[in-house]
Amino acid sequence: MRVVFLALDATRRQAVTSESAEVVAGGGRAVVLVENRKAWEEEPFAPGVEVVELRQLELRHPPRLLEWLLLFRGPRVVAALLGRGPLRPFVRRAERAYERRVALPLHRRVFTPAYRKVYGDVRQQVIGSLVRRRSPEVIVLADSAGLRYAPTLLDGASVPAPRMAYSLRHS
Repeated sequence: MRVVFLALDATRRQAVTSESAEVVAGGGRAVVLVENRKAWEEEPFAPGVEVVELRQLELRHPPRLLEWLLLFRGPRVVAALLGRGPLRPFVRRAERAYERRVALPLHRRVFTPAYRKVYGDVRQQVIGSLVRRRSPEVIVLADSAGLRYAPTLLDGASVPAPRMAYSLRHS
C-alpha cells in the first residue's frame, strides 16, 4: 500500500509515526510530508518511512532556487574558496555577517513578499506535485493544516483516485 501523510502542524505526531510504521511493516511505502522536521525530533520515524520537508519542496520551485543560489549558495562557495589559510577566521566572520545583515533581510523583506505576490501560494502546487509523483492509494490528512490543501490534491490524480482519510484506520 502506498500512503502519503500530510502532517504539517505536527499535532498528531504519535499517531502519524505509528501508522507510518504499520504501513512500512506491512510491506507498503509511507511518505510523511512535514512543515518543520525539528518538531518531529521527539517522535522518531521507523526505518523505511520517507520524511519530506515542505521547505525542501518549495526550494525546487525555480524562482526560489535562483534566490537561494544567488543569496546563499554563491556567497558560501566564494567564502569557501577565499577562506583558506590565514584568512579563514576573517572570512567566516564576514560570511556570517553577510547572511545575518544582507541575505536574510533581503530574503524576508524583499524576495518573499514579491514572490508571494507573483506566484501566490506555491505550497499548493508543490504538495500536489508530490502527491501525483508518489501516486498513493491513500492520503491521510493527519491534522487541520492539511485540510487547506485537500480539495485540489485529487486534481489530475491517477485512476482510481486515492482515498482520503483522517487516519489510516478510517481509510
